[in-house]
Amino acid sequence: MFILVAGEVFVTRDEVQNTVIAKLRPGDVFGEISFITRKLRATNVIAGAKSIVLKLKSEIWKVLGSDITWKFYTQLLKVHINRISGLNDTIIKLKGDLDGCLGPAIRTSAMKSPASLNWSPSSWKNCRAFRK
Repeated sequence: MFILVAGEVFVTRDEVQNTVIAKLRPGDVFGEISFITRKLRATNVIAGAKSIVLKLKSEIWKVLGSDITWKFYTQLLKVHINRISGLNDTIIKLKGDLDGCLGPAIRTSAMKSPASLNWSPSSWKNCRAFRK
């Protein structure tokens, strides 16, 4: 797990090339999911400027003790709650954008079966939700 001390980094995923998922600033953490779950990383982190990161290895918690570990995990939980809240806001905005393009009934149908929308790419170009 890493803490960004200075600089700026961008979070991306291989599945969505050339799309920045998040822009992290000093004080932000990354790599925490694979740190906690012991699974392979799910994202890429790319420096957008000269950056300094602090790498936390799993052995550090043995040295720091349970009080500090508990405080750290409590802060990490707050970080994740804020991220989830932001994702919820994004989902609500995107649903509103889709409603504006398609209407709520069509959007609900499309979410159940995206193939049911028989629109050509040019049909979507005026929809604000799909402009880059």
